[in-house]
Amino acid sequence: MKLFSFSLLLIAFLMLGFTPFVVLANSNATVSATVTPELISVLVNYLQVDYGVVAIGQAEKVLPGNPINVKNNGTVNENFSVQGSDATAGSDIWTLDTAQSQDKFVHEFQNTANTNWYKLSKTTGVSLAGNLSPNGSVDMKLRISMPTSITGAYTQYSTLVSILAVKQG
Repeated sequence: MKLFSFSLLLIAFLMLGFTPFVVLANSNATVSATVTPELISVLVNYLQVDYGVVAIGQAEKVLPGNPINVKNNGTVNENFSVQGSDATAGSDIWTLDTAQSQDKFVHEFQNTANTNWYKLSKTTGVSLAGNLSPNGSVDMKLRISMPTSITGAYTQYSTLVSILAVKQG
């Protein structure tokens, strides 16, 4: 009798479109996620500077005009360093060195927050500022000490000063 009652109950549920013991539900949840890419970037207000005409052998000629502003244009704290290069005029070369001599010149920079001058190197960046936050900036000056004599042309020579930015830490 019990089996017969259960069968009738099951048939009634099926005929009426009910499915016993099954629960259907629809539930959604969302999570909003944002991300800021890590960017290491430096922005310099002058891309070209000119010492003008400087005498052979002159020492410590400071770049005229306003200081060069170097800004952390990235999204993380950065360390800045400065690196130099040889000066060229066509095939003529002045070598960047730590002392003036024939066809050798000295190029230096100063963080305007202090009075020290630092010699540029072709192989190693010299620290300008450390742990600079995004949008933070530092001002710097340049000065040049000319070769004591030159074997090449008396014409305009060009050299590069590179500002290197690396992530702090």
